[in-house]
Amino acid sequence: MKALVTLLVVGAIVYGIYAAFVAVAEYMEVASVVEESVTKALPALGRGGPGAFGRMEREERFSKVRSAIVKGSQEAGVRLGEEAVELAEEEGSLRVRVRWPYPVIRFRGEDRFVVPISLSRSYGLGPGGAPAR
Repeated sequence: MKALVTLLVVGAIVYGIYAAFVAVAEYMEVASVVEESVTKALPALGRGGPGAFGRMEREERFSKVRSAIVKGSQEAGVRLGEEAVELAEEEGSLRVRVRWPYPVIRFRGEDRFVVPISLSRSYGLGPGGAPAR
């Protein structure tokens, strides 16, 4: 009996370490996708001289960046929805916050225990809303 309990405890610890490594890898993947998506999207949105970025409708430019982040994350194997990505323009910078649950225990296709993961980045914008270099 003692051996069984020890085996279960060791198995739970090993699984916990495995789940932590996978969650960290998922976080790093999303961070990479956010960085890539934002740095690619901001220059394209800011083209056309000073003030071009500011002339675009706010929701339209946010939608393009949000879609790029969601698409990149899904291609990387991370389940993200549009609602997981928050974008805000604050004091000359674009703030990106991504929140998603990492399922630690999944039973019969249903998440039984999840750990919330959050990523927050801020990107400086130059004059007129163009990306700062």
